[in-house]
Amino acid sequence: ERLTGYVRQTLRRIPEDFDTIQVAIDISASGDTILVAPGVYPGVVNFNGRDVVVASHFILNRDVTFIDSTILDGTEGGRSVALFRNSESPDALLTGFTLQNANTGFGGGVYCNTGSPTLSHLIIKNNHSNRNGGGIYCTQGSSPILDHITMVGNTAEGIGGGIHCFNGQSIPTVINSIIRSNIPAGMPDTILVTCSNVENGFPGEGNIDTDPFFVDFENDDFH
Repeated sequence: ERLTGYVRQTLRRIPEDFDTIQVAIDISASGDTILVAPGVYPGVVNFNGRDVVVASHFILNRDVTFIDSTILDGTEGGRSVALFRNSESPDALLTGFTLQNANTGFGGGVYCNTGSPTLSHLIIKNNHSNRNGGGIYCTQGSSPILDHITMVGNTAEGIGGGIHCFNGQSIPTVINSIIRSNIPAGMPDTILVTCSNVENGFPGEGNIDTDPFFVDFENDDFH
């Protein structure tokens, strides 16, 4: 039979094909993959409602050094490093990056408003919110999946140095992650956490509260 309505999934490479991640996202359709080479990428990454995969070269061979060397830097953006605010589904995947240095109102590292992406194998560090959610902020029913996330050194002037969810409407799922040394340390009790290392402990199967023995915390080596 003749295929109708078929759209070929596309691989877009940064910086070989496009100078910025955002340009690649903006011309992509759901199902496309944006593969990002090592480097420092300033500004905001806005998924704009597209269920695309944005990945470092970590996705090719699971080499964790690509997480350290592929950096989404929010120093100059004045916004969250990554935005999911247009009903993105778990098929929207951000994986294999370090998200750092954002200073904004809500959700320094990641801001989810109606978006429920999959966030995996990320370091989210040294982000600041002058309101709530230094690392991640969720609102309007956003329920992201956080898998193998190291979230350290994030701060909020209000609530949730690591994660905050507005008014109990959002239910993030945290798996196999480390959430420590964020100020303030408390997290909403609506979060579902399993098999993770959380400062001050958190209810859930397999959770622990212990020193993760980072190689060099002072110099941001979180292996």
